Amino acid sequence: MEADQAGSAFISGSVDAAVTWEPWLTKATQMQDGSGKILMTSKDKPGLIADIFTVRNDYLKAHPEVVEAFMKGWFKAVEYWKQNPKESNLIMANALKIEIDEFTTMLEGVKYSDLEANKAFFNRGADNRSAFINLLEKAGRIWKREGLIKQDVDPQTADGSELLFKMKP
Repeated sequence: MEADQAGSAFISGSVDAAVTWEPWLTKATQMQDGSGKILMTSKDKPGLIADIFTVRNDYLKAHPEVVEAFMKGWFKAVEYWKQNPKESNLIMANALKIEIDEFTTMLEGVKYSDLEANKAFFNRGADNRSAFINLLEKAGRIWKREGLIKQDVDPQTADGSELLFKMKP
């Protein structure tokens, strides 16, 4: 089941447990009968789950200006949100068609990464490793064990962060 379907199934009582995300986590804790309990979230294990924008290597090579414009737009939005959280939260809550209080609760487990945080995530140390490489290797082992992929993932070639490091704040 997709995460949204799992959350809905849990709320309706069709399943006893689910792996999902917001807004379903909040909805589970608000169940009238009190049966919804969160066992673990990414807040409990920082860095375990990372939402990453991805682009195919061939597209990145052919259209770096489009990818850069997208990234600039993202970072501009994050900076706007940091400077105007109330207004930004209202805009996003309206876009999701949920109440502002619900959206604000959802944000408790969310971290919007700005340019510097992204650079830190992809920055390679003296050992030529980064948090991105470590996370992708761990994910690759899980995906392979679960039969989702057949070949090992090579994080070194999956890391397309060179454009990120050229960006200025």
